[in-house]
Amino acid sequence: MKTKTKIVEYHLEASAFSWEISSGKTIEAWGFNKQVPGPELRAKAGDTVIVKLTNNLSEQTLIHWHGIRLAAGMDGTDAVQKPILPGETFEYRFIVPDAGTFWYHSHANETVQMEKGMYGALIVEDTADEIITDAERVFIIDDMKLDANGAFTKPRWFIPRVVERHDGRQGNTLLINGKENPTIQMLAGQRERWRFINASSAHYFDLNLAGKEFSIVGTDGGLLESPRPVRSQLITPGERFDIIVGPFEEGDIVFMESLAYNRMTFLKPRREKFATIQVGHRAPSIAQVPNTLRAIPQLAAFHAEINRRIVLSV
Repeated sequence: MKTKTKIVEYHLEASAFSWEISSGKTIEAWGFNKQVPGPELRAKAGDTVIVKLTNNLSEQTLIHWHGIRLAAGMDGTDAVQKPILPGETFEYRFIVPDAGTFWYHSHANETVQMEKGMYGALIVEDTADEIITDAERVFIIDDMKLDANGAFTKPRWFIPRVVERHDGRQGNTLLINGKENPTIQMLAGQRERWRFINASSAHYFDLNLAGKEFSIVGTDGGLLESPRPVRSQLITPGERFDIIVGPFEEGDIVFMESLAYNRMTFLKPRREKFATIQVGHRAPSIAQVPNTLRAIPQLAAFHAEINRRIVLSV
């Protein structure tokens, strides 16, 4: 039976505002609808999404729809779209053809605008998705480079500038959903679907939940063919992963951490804590995760004839 599609509309306002990242620690953020991350946008595969963006910043901006297959004119880069000037409103209109975890972010002066919080989640649901969990959460990973007063900083002399140019900008303030080391409440006996988006500029996030096993069910390309149990998962900048976590035991305290990952940069890899999961009382679960999530057809037969060779070198 063909699923009925619809039009889903949102209105976003880009502006500067104060944002509390932890108790008593406030930054001057830029973002959408005065929150970091911006509002979570949701639609179903095949829907038409309309987003009206009003720019109340002091400079031009754009929105790029990361991972969505769409017409070039709606892609939100300055190569295909005239930037939206201060005071202007632009209407994005496009069909979301694929289900999965996607995100949106500024694509103008990104090193400033994304650094200050101009990003958010875009979740495209699939009516054929048979995964049932007790809850679903979206976690957006980010970092910011702040001084002791909570102001954004830049390299001030030659060597730090060279390091940042080589390694990418890696911040000293670690955020999950715009908050520093938040506490996440979860019930014992429950299984949840967590959608992760790495919105950082250069932070490699090697997800670990106190060594507990979790299952990967989706990536940038949507659902896998079957769940894949792991105890850690590397999520690089721009990547997305959907995982199934739990069940945990009553009273458990689980750290959401990034394991030390050596990506051969000037910075020494180290283990980092992003959030704390506190497990409360036990509750019955309705979770059902099929062994087969979907069928993914091969792009080409295994023994297909080779008609072109490409050699890549560094």
